[in-house]
Amino acid sequence: MGARVRRDGWEHDLHEVIEGARQRPFSWGSHDCATWAARVRQSLTGAALPGFVGTYRTARGAARAIRASGAADLCDAVTREIGTQLASPALARRGDIVSDGAALGVCLGATAAFLGPDGLVFRPMAGCTMAWEV
Repeated sequence: MGARVRRDGWEHDLHEVIEGARQRPFSWGSHDCATWAARVRQSLTGAALPGFVGTYRTARGAARAIRASGAADLCDAVTREIGTQLASPALARRGDIVSDGAALGVCLGATAAFLGPDGLVFRPMAGCTMAWEV
């Protein structure tokens, strides 16, 4: 648990994961906010997110998988795996996992990238309510 050391060249890896996300359609369990955040974390550090990732095919299935993992919700699952969240999303740096309260995203500086049914969208970090160091 806890933040891991980022690999050399993580900035390039982050760019590659973002570009790859632009090319794929949203799909529960294989290309949604949790699986994408897991790919970002794994690309930057070698560590994946919780075991429930990818074990579902619908929004309802995702909620069941999160509860089955022992977490109360998606943010609780991320906290259990990564460790203590940052005191404020304002402390997040590029590549850190963030949440807007409903979905996971990745901090890119002043904006965060979120993956949802409309694809990859970029929103101001000011709308983020939680963040975890990667």
